Amino acid sequence: MAAAVLAAISKDEHERAKFLSRRKFETDMTSNLLTVEERGRLNGLNEAARNIACNMKAEGMPAETIARLTKLSVSEVEKM
Repeated sequence: MAAAVLAAISKDEHERAKFLSRRKFETDMTSNLLTVEERGRLNGLNEAARNIACNMKAEGMPAETIARLTKLSVSEVEKM
């Protein structure tokens, strides 16, 4: 059935253009959603690292050690 629909669409230039446009839109939307999800995940990880760094700083750990362990910058740790 899908092959028959595809064959019919491919014969009509206008329908083919509409199909390709819809397909591109769907692909773009999927890509955008994945990008947003990845950014959210990274922001969550960065926020967790900051919370851990604050706790480490409160315990008196040196900023250089905290930065190395949390992958934050020394200046970022010192600002906390």
